[in-house]
Amino acid sequence: MKLGEALLKKEEYIKKIDNLKKRVKNNVVIKEDNSNNEDPNDLIKEYIEINNELSDLIIKINSKENTSRLEIGVSISEAINIRDKLSREMDIYKNILKEVNSKDYRTAKNEVKMTVLVNVKDIQNEFDKLSKAYNDIDVMIQAANWNIDL
Repeated sequence: MKLGEALLKKEEYIKKIDNLKKRVKNNVVIKEDNSNNEDPNDLIKEYIEINNELSDLIIKINSKENTSRLEIGVSISEAINIRDKLSREMDIYKNILKEVNSKDYRTAKNEVKMTVLVNVKDIQNEFDKLSKAYNDIDVMIQAANWNIDL
């Protein structure tokens, strides 16, 4: 199994666990004269089984991501951390650009005049630079995910 397949399976397990939680909740208490659609004890057993499989899979994924290196010399785990850091940095610039572009600063004479305190061109350039770096590292991570065996 490739690392990418394991990551998809991880997401599948997480969705299944969430679904089982809801099903257990819906079948734990019933009206006195009704019967359950599903046995909550069976659902709990299934939940625990899938949770164990998920835990084992996460351990394997984390181990592989910590030991596998990208062509730039960092582990996949380190690359994911770098990508997440870039994403957070992009968010602040994206919020600034959204704020300055969402308002009309050419107001009527009787309204309060607003002044933009940042250089929008510089902010846009920084956002573009971060976006390119994010995309570059994301492509490397995704390529590794589909080329590395778990």
